[in-house]
Amino acid sequence: MDYNRLNKVLSFIKEANSTYTDPDAGHSLTSGSYAPFQVEDEENIERLNKFLRAFSTERHCDPKQSLVLLRTKLNTIGLDFPYDGRRPLSAKEVFNMTQFGGRQGMNDKGEMFADDGISHRTGGKGLELHVETTPLDTENEGEKQHYMMLKMMYSSSPINSVGDLEPKLSVAPDSFKKKVNEEKDACYHAVKASYDDFPSAYASGQIAQCRKGKGWAAKKVRNKNKD
Repeated sequence: MDYNRLNKVLSFIKEANSTYTDPDAGHSLTSGSYAPFQVEDEENIERLNKFLRAFSTERHCDPKQSLVLLRTKLNTIGLDFPYDGRRPLSAKEVFNMTQFGGRQGMNDKGEMFADDGISHRTGGKGLELHVETTPLDTENEGEKQHYMMLKMMYSSSPINSVGDLEPKLSVAPDSFKKKVNEEKDACYHAVKASYDDFPSAYASGQIAQCRKGKGWAAKKVRNKNKD
C-alpha cells in the first residue's frame, strides 16, 4: 500500500466522519475538534479504530511497508510501536504502544521508573495494537496481495520497563535477535549513517525502499559496491 492509496483511505474516513482531515495538512489526524492524543478516552480509541478499519479495507502487496507507513501516521499523535519493517511479520502479532516516548524518572519515593506514557492515565491499563495478516489468492502486478486486520485496545498489563516493549512474537527470542542481526545489511548502514534521528519510521521506510533497489540509499550502496 503506497502513500497515495493511503490518502484515498483517509479521504474515505473524512466522508464517514467529519472529525477526520488529511494528516498532511498538519501534525494531527483531526481537525482539532477533539484531542486524539488523549488515549485514556475510550471514544478516542474508537475513533482510532475507525481509522484502522478504513486502513484494513485496502489490499496490501507489502504488509511490512504498510505497517511502517501506519506507524508514521500514528506518530502524528505521539503513538508509537516497535516495528521498522526489517523482520517478517507473523500471521498474528501484538505490539505494545507507547506515547510521546514513554516516561522515565524518579517518583516521590525516590524510586526509578519507566513506563509507556499511557498507563498512568488509564488506571494501569496499557494500549496494544493487534495485527492479523492473511495472504490472498489475488495478485497486483505480479505481487501477492494480503489482507491486514488491525485493532487497538487496552491491555491489563502496563509497560513498566524497556524490555516490555518487545513485540509478542510467535518465534523464540534468540531467533528474533539472530534475524535482526542478519538484516543489518548495506541498506541499513547506509540509511543509519545519513540520519541523526535513528531509528525512526521515516528511516525505516528508506531502508525498505533501498532493499527494493529504489531511492537515494540504493544508489549509495551501488556506488559503494563499485568502489
